[in-house]
Amino acid sequence: MNRFRVPPLVSVKWLNNLLANVEIMSTSRFKILQSTRNVPASNSNSAEDYPGQRQHIVGSSFFDIDECLDKTSKYKRMLPSEKEFAQYVGNLGVSSKTHVIVYDNSKNFGFGFAPRVWWMFRTFGHKRVSVLNGGLLKWVNEGFGVTPSHETPNVIKPTLFKPVLHPSAVKTFKDMDNNIIDQRFQVMDARSPDDFNGVIPDKTNNEDAKLGHIPGSTNVHYTELLNQERGEMRSEFELINIFQKKGIDLNKPLVATCLTGVTACSLVLAAHVCGKRDVAVFDGAWKEYSDKAKPENIHVKIQ
Repeated sequence: MNRFRVPPLVSVKWLNNLLANVEIMSTSRFKILQSTRNVPASNSNSAEDYPGQRQHIVGSSFFDIDECLDKTSKYKRMLPSEKEFAQYVGNLGVSSKTHVIVYDNSKNFGFGFAPRVWWMFRTFGHKRVSVLNGGLLKWVNEGFGVTPSHETPNVIKPTLFKPVLHPSAVKTFKDMDNNIIDQRFQVMDARSPDDFNGVIPDKTNNEDAKLGHIPGSTNVHYTELLNQERGEMRSEFELINIFQKKGIDLNKPLVATCLTGVTACSLVLAAHVCGKRDVAVFDGAWKEYSDKAKPENIHVKIQ
């Protein structure tokens, strides 16, 4: 692995070998973060009491995606301020020199919340961050060990993290609304085809106030990026073919969106694997767009 270029994805075998190096892991050079989110037990608000939080890779800490956000916004999981992000990750022991490896335990092989955390770090200027390809599911399937608890807060030494926000990585509603006419950038939407096309799904998504999509956007359901047999993201060659078949030109400006700004980051990660490192995210995503857009600017597929 090139010490000067941190890859967007690392394999479970690579991480297992890293963990075996006690000397390296005893330093602050690497930090493993689990970003899974699950519904807490009915009588608890503790992240450690979440049912899905009881298996972890040894030495990992919990990155709470529902804590590290803009708490003043009415829209879910909007980016926090530079100061808030720096304080949060600094308290997890992440410095500006730390290589962060982030994973989650989603059934989609770690491509649930982990890419969102990866994107957040990069948006705040931290390029030393990777997603564990295949997530906890592949880790366990490969026979690597887990522990029932995260690294406890009292053993984490807070450190200094210096963020540098990259505004170009984030698009606003105004940007998206203006783009309908200006067409300055392509838009790809990570939601399911039913949500994108305005088809009422069998199990209604209670988070969706309205169904449909942004005019001119292209549907790339994030699960299309995964190789289910290998339990990891598709190869660069496969990903390029997917984008080409969808009519997406990786040589032109590109923005990703979804429901709440989470799965859009899997599209950003896939494009990054293909060599396109400047894909922006519409942070307010469909929740904000459907709330603010004119009715004529919410398109549905005519059946």
